[in-house]
Amino acid sequence: MNSIEPTNMSKLEWLINSLGTGTLLILVVTGLASFVMTLLLVRRKSTTNNNAIFFCVGLPIFGALFCMFLGLTNTFNNVASQGSNADISEFAYVLTSTSYVMLVAILLTAPSYLLATFGLFFRTLETSSQE
Repeated sequence: MNSIEPTNMSKLEWLINSLGTGTLLILVVTGLASFVMTLLLVRRKSTTNNNAIFFCVGLPIFGALFCMFLGLTNTFNNVASQGSNADISEFAYVLTSTSYVMLVAILLTAPSYLLATFGLFFRTLETSSQE
């Protein structure tokens, strides 16, 4: 278990250390993939893309859920193996780390969500002006 004291480092350093490079890589890749797929779907002039856009925007959330449950399982396994020597600060560390995973995923979802919202809005304006 990582014993990281947030008072000795900046919040950004603590966030990167608590999430780990694997989780950050998964979140960044899913956020970038979500944005690119949403951009490609918004640019296509098809009415069947709306459902696909919905799933593409939420892609970082699915990656975060995977990382969150994997981290919770591994950490609680370690805490359970310690028996009665487990410390409550380890539980607090796990809960804050998993909360930050979802926070980062929500922040990475925001650009794709805004792109989908404005793209579909302007597509609606174009189709209503052509009719």
